[in-house]
Amino acid sequence: MVDARRTSGLFISLQRNVRAQCASAYVNFRKIKHPGRLSIWLLGAGKSRELFHGLLPRLAPEASVCLIAPNIALARKYHEETKRKGLDYVCYLDEPGGKISARRVVVCVNSLPRVLPRFDMVVMDEVNFTLTNMASTVMKDKKQALRHTSRFYTIRNRGVWPSSRKAFILPMPGPLVGRGQPKATYSLVVDGIVDLVASGKTVMIPATSKTFVELLEVEFKARLPGKNLIAFHGAKREGADKRLLQHAISNPNDALIADCLAFTPTIGPGVSIEKKGSYDLVIGVAVNSDNHPDAQVLMQQIQRARDAGDIRIYYGEIQSRRKVAYPTTKEEVFQMLENSDLQLADLMQGVSVDHLDMLRAAPGERAIYDRSSATCNLYANNLLGRLQSRQYYIHLLTEDLRRQGVTVVNQLNVRTWGGDAEVELVAKEELVDETIEQWRERHLVSWEQFERIRGMMSSPSGGVSRQDVLRYEIFDAAVFCYGIQYEKVDPEFVAEFVQGKHAKDLMTKFKSYERFVTSTYASTIGTLSAAIEEGEQKRNIQEYLEVRDRSANGITYAWCVLAALVGIPAEKVENTVFGSYKIVDGRLGEEMLSAVFDMDDFNMSASLETLERLFKPRTSFAGKELTITRRRNVIKMVLEGGLGLTIRLAHFSNGCRRGFHRIVPIQKWRALDERYGGLKDKLVEKKSKPCLVEIDE
Repeated sequence: MVDARRTSGLFISLQRNVRAQCASAYVNFRKIKHPGRLSIWLLGAGKSRELFHGLLPRLAPEASVCLIAPNIALARKYHEETKRKGLDYVCYLDEPGGKISARRVVVCVNSLPRVLPRFDMVVMDEVNFTLTNMASTVMKDKKQALRHTSRFYTIRNRGVWPSSRKAFILPMPGPLVGRGQPKATYSLVVDGIVDLVASGKTVMIPATSKTFVELLEVEFKARLPGKNLIAFHGAKREGADKRLLQHAISNPNDALIADCLAFTPTIGPGVSIEKKGSYDLVIGVAVNSDNHPDAQVLMQQIQRARDAGDIRIYYGEIQSRRKVAYPTTKEEVFQMLENSDLQLADLMQGVSVDHLDMLRAAPGERAIYDRSSATCNLYANNLLGRLQSRQYYIHLLTEDLRRQGVTVVNQLNVRTWGGDAEVELVAKEELVDETIEQWRERHLVSWEQFERIRGMMSSPSGGVSRQDVLRYEIFDAAVFCYGIQYEKVDPEFVAEFVQGKHAKDLMTKFKSYERFVTSTYASTIGTLSAAIEEGEQKRNIQEYLEVRDRSANGITYAWCVLAALVGIPAEKVENTVFGSYKIVDGRLGEEMLSAVFDMDDFNMSASLETLERLFKPRTSFAGKELTITRRRNVIKMVLEGGLGLTIRLAHFSNGCRRGFHRIVPIQKWRALDERYGGLKDKLVEKKSKPCLVEIDE
């Protein structure tokens, strides 16, 4: 039992991000001096459960408690939880207007003036949601405002465990603006989801777009009348829909289980599906715009099912039309608002600033915001948080998922929906009879124009159109990566090497080939250890891993594999531009490849996961039976990812292979040079200038 006298003035805010075993933390209260001046910030999943099952039942009966809920529905839910535990709490919704004198009360923020001015314990659950996803600096400010003498303790990383879940961040299969959009784009995702459910998968869809959920409802009911869909969005606020939502919030483990669950932020923090294996797959629909919920909201939505399967997130961005220089500090926010920057204020649409504390020197003079006001600081940080989400949506989302122990794969440069077929963008309005000269006039830019676009892309003010981004990507791929003659670029190059499904993979492999033919074996030795040393200087483990897992770090390993296949020392391998290497008689080839796979020097069988991190194959070999064909494909993965080479098998005739297996450059490199020119010249020129291997990617 926790003594009420020892909890006097205790303020606990339960926040998210890193899983914490809250009950283990409670026993430490008696070990801290002056617990009456203690603030605790708990991070992670499972906090609300421990609050109602662990902490509140252990409080002395005379302890007064104020439990602050983020919204009305959760206030009801929290009150029901206290009743289930036999605790005597009052819900502010059940009290008539005016002051509430109860010593134990569940309340929302906007009704705090109705309750007693002082409690032994104040608990704020889902503080991010309650205070509009405020930044961490606001938590500090707000804590000081509540009790400026309070000590502040952070309990984090208490119960993190490795997770087998993976999250794939994928591009929306089409634009979200233009004629016929975004419904045409959303429909492509909807079709895929319906196909998954039809195949027997259970799917949860957190979405930041009401339009998407509405489209899914219509298509699902038309195609799968025998399946069960539960959908919640902002248009469902009355009658049976409202009762269903309230039931779902109170009993999520029963009411939120279906073949398919789709919801907007209508279902948010505090509603957790704890059932094991609740959904086979989570498919998130993320729209980054001035008008859609920010990244923090989607993070919360994804975590509603605690034990679901892998995650796919389809991300689309709508370019802002506002020309606002983003502020980076609270002071800049105050100054811009004081200067009546209407565009900046408009980014917080529907949020009034009339309630903010201001000081006015004289009637008629402009407003001056009170920098010491907790309300003003909260508003400024709300705005900063929204701007940060607008600029760094994917970064914030990725970091949050990784903190949850999820492995994140960013595939935003890869088209994946619908197999190998390219998605036809509905908003693409190119003329049928457009000549190649007209196409180049629209898509190719001068060096000065390229520099201007690059500057705009790196500027916080943004303002870059999708067309400008495409021009930038074409220039970057043609000139800086492949070195082809830019003036010869055509739609076919863009379709495969810029926008194609495997464009990013091809670019990575070409950089590997460029390193191979322009380096010496001696210069590659130590690249991995150098990368690890560089990574150790990084600020966090994720940056370290990104440096460690560069494909360039595997060049020495791949070079040695090539030498073993050819049968010569690694330093004797001639890495001429477009050169090839004869391996062995095709009739003995499979045995030879398998023998190299089994060499102790390479230890491929035990190193598959490491090799896949370095060379990033399209399909994983880990955990599968290593047949002769798979062994050959592992070696092929090493050669393609590390050196930009591939295996060309001897031709097959009369039941056996005739001739020799060869290791050759990936055919696309020669095809690019033959069609556009310049690629081979670039490599030859670079090869003539001795230099250390480049590892930047």
